[in-house]
Amino acid sequence: MDHIIKLKNEIDHQKRLLEDCEAIMDQVPKHLKPYQEMALKLHRERIEKLEARLTSGDNWCSYINNPFYPKSNGNNNGLEET
Repeated sequence: MDHIIKLKNEIDHQKRLLEDCEAIMDQVPKHLKPYQEMALKLHRERIEKLEARLTSGDNWCSYINNPFYPKSNGNNNGLEET
């Protein structure tokens, strides 16, 4: 349950950063605007992925750092088929 709270806090933090960056876009020099817009787009996509991970219901945190968890063979969310 702690990982869910950490993930929610991370999403909130990233959203605040995104809002701050969007608020100062008018101060970004013209020659840097395309790069800043691209960075904002990537940041939005990252937030969307974090939110999707939060709502997926997949218990991904329980095995993400477990050295005894079987490595993925590309299917079944990392579980080895027997």
